[in-house]
Amino acid sequence: MSGFVALMIWTMLYFWPTAVALNKKRANTGAVFMLNLFLGWTLIGWVVALCWAMTTPRNDGAKIDALVKAINERNAK
Repeated sequence: MSGFVALMIWTMLYFWPTAVALNKKRANTGAVFMLNLFLGWTLIGWVVALCWAMTTPRNDGAKIDALVKAINERNAK
């Protein structure tokens, strides 16, 4: 039974980057999962998958800027 628990804990830690991507609702969750699945056994692959899952997409700033601009234009009227 303790072997099963250890396997479950190892599996959860192994797929931690995928869980982060799912939690943050990233568009690249599938790619993070594939990287995690095939290269996660290497420490570098696992760290890259985790960093990729945690990185904010570049266009988030542009969307926020457009939203702020629209709000400012609406309030100016």
